[in-house]
Amino acid sequence: MDQPHGGTGVLIDDSLARKSGLSVVVVRRAPGLPILRLAGAPLVEPHEDLTLRPRSLAEYVFAGDREDAEARLLAPGEPPSVDVRLAGAPGRWIRVHATLGPGTDALSLLVQDVTAERAAALRVEMGRAWTRAIAGHAPLILCGIDAEGVLTHFERYAVDGPCGELPEVVGRPVAEVFDGLPEHIAAFSRALAGERISRRVQQGRDILEFQCEVLELEDGRGTRVLGAIINVTRQAELDQALAENRNQLEMVVHTVADGILLNDAAGRIKFVNARLAGLLGVRPEDMLGRHIFDFMDEESAAEARENLKRRRAGRFDRFDHRWRRSDGSVLWSVVAAKPMLGADGTHLGSLVTVTDITERKIAEDALKQARDELERRVQERTAALEAANKRLRAEVKTRTRATEEALRASRVKSAFLASMSHELRTPLNAIIGYNEIIVEDIVDSGRGGEYLSDLERVRDSSHHLLSLIDDILDLAKIEAAKVELEFSAFRLGDLLRDVDATIVPLALKGNNVARVECTAEDAAATITTDRTKLKQILLNLLSNACKFTNDGEIVVRAAIAPRSGVDWLEIAVKDTGAGIAPADQERIFEAFAQSDLGREVKFGGTGLGLTICKRLCEMLGGDIWVMSVVGEGTTFAFAIPLRRRVAAATGGRVAVAD
Repeated sequence: MDQPHGGTGVLIDDSLARKSGLSVVVVRRAPGLPILRLAGAPLVEPHEDLTLRPRSLAEYVFAGDREDAEARLLAPGEPPSVDVRLAGAPGRWIRVHATLGPGTDALSLLVQDVTAERAAALRVEMGRAWTRAIAGHAPLILCGIDAEGVLTHFERYAVDGPCGELPEVVGRPVAEVFDGLPEHIAAFSRALAGERISRRVQQGRDILEFQCEVLELEDGRGTRVLGAIINVTRQAELDQALAENRNQLEMVVHTVADGILLNDAAGRIKFVNARLAGLLGVRPEDMLGRHIFDFMDEESAAEARENLKRRRAGRFDRFDHRWRRSDGSVLWSVVAAKPMLGADGTHLGSLVTVTDITERKIAEDALKQARDELERRVQERTAALEAANKRLRAEVKTRTRATEEALRASRVKSAFLASMSHELRTPLNAIIGYNEIIVEDIVDSGRGGEYLSDLERVRDSSHHLLSLIDDILDLAKIEAAKVELEFSAFRLGDLLRDVDATIVPLALKGNNVARVECTAEDAAATITTDRTKLKQILLNLLSNACKFTNDGEIVVRAAIAPRSGVDWLEIAVKDTGAGIAPADQERIFEAFAQSDLGREVKFGGTGLGLTICKRLCEMLGGDIWVMSVVGEGTTFAFAIPLRRRVAAATGGRVAVAD
């Protein structure tokens, strides 16, 4: 029955609509198209029927079609017919025929299911696309053949085809048209028998592909064969180049030093090269289809799953990773994993490179152990050094205190010796003076001559004692730092003549010959130093030489020599005496060493002379040394820097004294 609804003025026959398989929907002409009335067959079986929840028509239209359909149905004027897809029913299409009720705001919609029609149109369009795709491969000929073997369709795309120049061929038998190509005729026959044909032949420099496919048409005209001859030379060249590139790539992939694998989004291995399989101790085919986690321990697998999450987010990863080999051993590697994404950003899998760093890791572990061991030893050594330093500081403190005490005692000793020397010199000088007066009185009076020899021994002993006291006093002054240097300019030759005049009488006492040697140039040079201290050094050395030499020779050699831009005075005193043993030479310059060496028993003296010489040389900025051979003699030599030198003469050597 026709039923009015809501005063719309639209009448709908439910039974007629249902019998015709159509649906009738009355909607308000407003945004969303609110449903006012439903009739006829259900639209969305076996899904939810529109009659169950009448709301708005827009809710049942696929979201991608909704806006356009609503805009067209609400546009002013006569509403059009619209094809839309149903929401929630994939592949379902409906066609909406709209009629506007007179004087109302309602639309009467006749809804028809056009899914089959749309599918057929899609197939036609796909066929056209296939034809266009074939045309994109530069076909030479497209043809259709009916069940009787007669050409029903023929299109030529190239002037020089496999059949040469052809007249109109539609309606002619295929055996006649392709008379020179029996393989094509056989292919058409096999295609009519239901076989799909695709074969390539070489024609000159070109490669032709012959394709045949059966088409079952519903036009009452029976079975047909669609045939195509396509020039695939370029495609074949590309296929060959692609195959060569693939072979080269496979060769590279399987010979590189790094392992390579491809895994899908779930972590299953799709490809692995021989290098990685060898590193893990398995065959490549044994890894395909398995999860990468199967080749790791639990800890490493957990880390790999976290890394896989980052790659699904599109992040590149590079990290150290631990694998488990088939024999249970560990493979350490640097893993670089790059995600592979689809056009829509979907994670498809990962390209992973694996670099073996097992030896490096072993070396790092060994280095760490060595470093830890070294650190432990350093700590132990540091503790030992701290303890040793503590002991050393205590010892240094003790020795410093002892040194200070020794220095204080030395200063006290020096002060005492200086004081005592002065105290001794005064009465000793008086004794010497009184002795000389007595000797003069005896000589003048002529009486008491028998006492002269005793008085001479008193005189000699007094002078000897005075000499000893002078040595002690000089050493005490030096140790007490009370000796001052007085520099003056003088000619070297003058000093050497004074020394010669003094030493000759001493040398004669031992029946020795003494001489002084110096070049005329050096003897005439004016030098600047402390003349008194220099003369004292020379006289001490010459006195020793005379004391320890009998029936021999004593030679003094003096020279001025430059050292690093500074003039130095070098003097050597050589004798032919008894000599000094090597062991004794090491202590010869120590104070009182002569007493320790037993030399005073035979020759007398305290042994302070050489000590004083060494101290004076050092005060003048120089040094002194000894060279001696037992039984052959001794040479004492010293050198001191000069403040300046003025040459006054040149030429030859000169003997100052003989």
